[in-house]
Amino acid sequence: MNITKKYILLPLWLIIGTVAYALVWSRNLDSFPEFPAWVGTLVFGLIGDKTSAEGATVFYMLILSFVMVSIFTLLVWVAIRAFSKG
Repeated sequence: MNITKKYILLPLWLIIGTVAYALVWSRNLDSFPEFPAWVGTLVFGLIGDKTSAEGATVFYMLILSFVMVSIFTLLVWVAIRAFSKG
């Protein structure tokens, strides 16, 4: 695969995956795991006090969606690398 495609496809996947995960999560709150309270405190500390409650919730969901999609992507990448070499 061309190196340019790699540098375009990964960020594109992360953006699309993050938004899709956040949309599904916002519509099915009971189907997703709850994060500990310290995670919310950390995220809201990063966001700041100037954001409205609705905006803070959107940022919270997008940040945690990005983390979850990134972890999933890393696990799939490691699995593909492990199975292709062995």
